[in-house]
Formats: sequence, structure tokens, C-alpha cells
Amino acid sequence: MLGRVRPAGSRATRPAEPDEYVYLFVREQIAKPNLGQDSDRWMGLLLTIFLTVLAWNLMGVIPFIQFPVSAHIAFPLVLALTVYGIKLYLGVRHHGLRGYLRGIVHLEGLPGWAYALYAPMVLAAMFIAGGLRGSH
Repeated sequence: MLGRVRPAGSRATRPAEPDEYVYLFVREQIAKPNLGQDSDRWMGLLLTIFLTVLAWNLMGVIPFIQFPVSAHIAFPLVLALTVYGIKLYLGVRHHGLRGYLRGIVHLEGLPGWAYALYAPMVLAAMFIAGGLRGSH
């Protein structure tokens, strides 16, 4: 982290520097509720995205800087496509293509004939609009 370094073997009882508050916020409020046990594995990416978006938003409201980065479609588009690509890659790698797609469209109790109507709509929503449901 950016602040001072604690002596080896000492235990922290509370965050000592402002950057630790940011790290703990991202870990406890964003990562753990959404990723559970895998949260520490993805902290580098999540912290980078959080701080990038925070800086973009601050640049849009601070006087004399006022360059609203997120108003230019290329910046958020690249960020969103990168995260979406990572999500797709990891979902297919973890479940396989068939398992990933089944996890998206499978509903308990839905009759087989209804999948012909339901599956194309859900897949279109997932791959065109980003979708809200993921494969877990």
C-alpha cells in the first residue's frame, strides 16, 4: 500500500492509512458480497476498476480539471467490454461452453417445450444487452 509499512509481526487492529480504508471498502462492500471466498483473488482487478471509475467521476466535478472522461463513450466502452470478456472467458473455462449456456437458460420446473421460446430470449439478453443473470 502507499502508506507507512508496519513492523514485521505486528498485527493491525484498525486501518492506519486512507488507502487501507479504500481497500477495505472494496473488499468488504463489493468483493465479498458478490464473490465470497474468491474475493481476495480478484481484489487487484476490482480495486483498479473502482479507483479508475472514482478518478473519472472526480475529474468531471472538480473545478479547473473538469474533463468528464466517462462522457466520452470510448473509455467506459473499453472498460465494460474488458470486464464482460473476462466474465465470458472465465464462465466458459470453469463450466465449459455447454455448462455455461445451460447455467444461463436453465429454470427449475420449466417444461421442455418452453425452452424453445425462453432460451433464445435469455441468450439474446445475455449476449446483446449484457444480461443480469450469470452462470453460478
